[in-house]
Amino acid sequence: MDDDEKIFGPLTFRQFVYAAAGIGAIYLAYNNLAQKVSIPLAIVVAVVTFILIRQAAPAPFNEEYIRIKKSKLTKEEFEKWCQRKIAMIQAQIYVREQKGMPADPSFEKVKKILEAALL
Repeated sequence: MDDDEKIFGPLTFRQFVYAAAGIGAIYLAYNNLAQKVSIPLAIVVAVVTFILIRQAAPAPFNEEYIRIKKSKLTKEEFEKWCQRKIAMIQAQIYVREQKGMPADPSFEKVKKILEAALL
């Protein structure tokens, strides 16, 4: 999944799977192994899980990310991707306005980057 969206709070789906697998492994080790073995194993699993989660973090959404995305997709796919992202951002801006929340400048920044990429 190249275009990971944050769907579980601050985590992408891939990061959530890593976290769940790590927590599950720690739980199983702690409940099924002797304490002398389970605690060091739990620490190792926690560190590995943390590293995997950090490595699976999506790239920041900036001009470099757009350039890489543009090189990987065909022109038509890239245009559709940009239009979909712009529509998502506009929907988020609209929802914030309807709820009386202050405008988030990061939405406008990303929208301008995407609109410039379409030109």
